[in-house]
Amino acid sequence: MADIEKTVSILFQGKDTLSGSIKSMEGKLNSFADNAQKVTQPLADIATSILEVNAAMNALLAGGIVLATKKAGEFGDSFAEISTLIDATSQDINKFKGDILDYSNDSVKSLDDINAAVYTAISAGTDYAESLDLTRQAEKLAIASKADLEPTTRLLATTMNAYGVGVDKIQKFSDIFFQTVESGLTTLPELAEHLSMVTGIAANAGVPIETLSAAMATITSKGAPTSQAVTRIKSAIDAIVAPSIMAAKEAKNLRIQFDAEALASKGLEGVLNDVMEATDGNSARLKKLFGTTKAVTGVLDLAGDGGVVFQGILNDMKDATGATDTAYGKMADGFGLANQKLVNNINSTIIKIGDKIIDKYGAVVGALTEAISVIGEGVDSSTFEPIW
Repeated sequence: MADIEKTVSILFQGKDTLSGSIKSMEGKLNSFADNAQKVTQPLADIATSILEVNAAMNALLAGGIVLATKKAGEFGDSFAEISTLIDATSQDINKFKGDILDYSNDSVKSLDDINAAVYTAISAGTDYAESLDLTRQAEKLAIASKADLEPTTRLLATTMNAYGVGVDKIQKFSDIFFQTVESGLTTLPELAEHLSMVTGIAANAGVPIETLSAAMATITSKGAPTSQAVTRIKSAIDAIVAPSIMAAKEAKNLRIQFDAEALASKGLEGVLNDVMEATDGNSARLKKLFGTTKAVTGVLDLAGDGGVVFQGILNDMKDATGATDTAYGKMADGFGLANQKLVNNINSTIIKIGDKIIDKYGAVVGALTEAISVIGEGVDSSTFEPIW
């Protein structure tokens, strides 16, 4: 076993106990003293920074420093993308960076997932100061519905934009989407991908999110893919809002009101009920009103059974308040999610340490690399044989 005292003497005190061997690398050892100084001064600076975080971290080894710096660098790069979307002072941006880390400590989603969700929320027009509020509710909905965080955030943000409401209404939209997934055969990622094709026209036509979501759940529950359900609903609403000449004539013959006014006053379910009663569900007459097979198929999906399923799900939508929180409460304490929270707390602490030392890290790495290289060459040339 190597004698530590002798080793230290050789490396840092320059004692001439190995003069015969050292002569072969005299130039390298002369430079090593300078390398040692390069290492010790930055390390002394780092020690001061580490003390500000936690006195126990004074013993942080080189590997820990590398890990902390790596994590801090990765988080910094990810946050830099978010910061490009924010018009604020550097002080406010730095505070927001810290807010994200603090949020992660209570989250059961990874930091990468959180950053992606925050980026999406802000990209969709959410004020950065409210983006974590949106992300927090999106996380509950994602956990409750077993979905990923980013598409869930995107679904909430884009739909609320279409309906012109702010983050203060997010609980309502979250509960409605949870009920949509529960009642229909669709998923949050599928809704995130396709629903925006119809939310704009639905909102402008005065179709509430509860009604739109109930229609989605009804049609998908009967086997239609999410994308087709969106197309059918959109086609039906289009036909009502802007009826063709043939549709207007047919509506007059049937003695029903078939236009945007009827949709606003009676609701989608009311208009469809009038249509089904007047036509007896006859496909040919429905085609004259709605114009396309897609629209007619959607109408029959929603009202062909007398609207029983559609109305039942619509009632569920109205009673969905608190559904997200209830389901989230049942899921959040699972092993995998609890473990992710622990990982987040560890990573958050490591990143905060890394942020303290990252500016000095370059100098340390350079000096350590040179010093270790010299030692390695000495070992290869048997310089240290006398102390083994």
